[in-house]
Formats: sequence, structure tokens, C-alpha cells
Amino acid sequence: MADVIIANTGPEIDGWTVRWTFAQSTTITQTWASTISETDAGAVTATNASYNAVIHTGQKVDFGWSARAASTTVPTDITINGTAC
Repeated sequence: MADVIIANTGPEIDGWTVRWTFAQSTTITQTWASTISETDAGAVTATNASYNAVIHTGQKVDFGWSARAASTTVPTDITINGTAC
């Protein structure tokens, strides 16, 4: 299980997309507070739900997923709206 927190320290965000790549074969089994899609190559895209698209300056939103994998590592290529984290 993983939970991602997006903390906005800049201008208001109206819609967000988070991308990363799983290093190992991973099957997402459940998501919350986002829509997540995954390609066969392990590339993952998470987009906001209708109720958490806007993140005001100084605010946070979170989303997450449950998954099955033989092993896990924290992705190092996470981006939010194209900006590396």
C-alpha cells in the first residue's frame, strides 16, 4: 500500500497528473482519491478525482493505491504536472 501527498507551495493548481515508473512488475489492485493507469512497461499515471483537482496555495491532497509485487522500491522518477519531485 502507498499513499502520496501533494503539498502545494506555489500558485493554485487546477488539475494534477502524477507519473512514475515501477522498477519491478507490479499489479495495482485498488486506488483511492485518483484514477490510475499502468502500462505493461510499469509506467504509471495518476490523475485527480473530480473533488480534489484544485489544490490551493499552502494546501495538500493525497491519493494512494494497493498493489501486488514480488518486491518494491520507491520510484525515483516521480513528476507532478511534468515537474520532477
